[in-house]
Amino acid sequence: MPKGENEEMGVGNELVTSILEEEQKEFLESLTTVEREQFLAQLAVSITTVSRRFHSGPLPSPEQLKDYDSIIPNGAERIMKMAEKQMEHRQELENRVIPGQIQQSGRGQWLGFSIGALTILCGTLCILFGHEFAGGFLGTAGLTGLVSVFVFGKNRQREELADTH
Repeated sequence: MPKGENEEMGVGNELVTSILEEEQKEFLESLTTVEREQFLAQLAVSITTVSRRFHSGPLPSPEQLKDYDSIIPNGAERIMKMAEKQMEHRQELENRVIPGQIQQSGRGQWLGFSIGALTILCGTLCILFGHEFAGGFLGTAGLTGLVSVFVFGKNRQREELADTH
């Protein structure tokens, strides 16, 4: 392509020609200046750029915050305050819920142990008073219950840990 013709193509056309392959550039060189301009103009119109952005999170992207700020007075600041309040609320709930769950778990362990121990004690008393079958049944049921609670409780705890990781 002669130097003068290349300068006539303009910046937009230079961008289009920069993405063409060698054969396509040779084709362009075979055209007259007017034909080349028309062809490149049509080609530039037919080239479409698709741009996608993905944002994930509790807050809008910085670009969206700027847009909110342009529509709503102090929109970005209001959104940030809302997010901060939500975070404080969630942390406050966690600070209340977690100790309650720990207490409930401890209470359940003590009640389970007490019921199991009471069942074994009743079974022992039955045996001492001559009711061996009933005492053996109560003692075995109490011991089985205690063991199963601890075994199944540990398995459930492991599953919950595996789910969180």
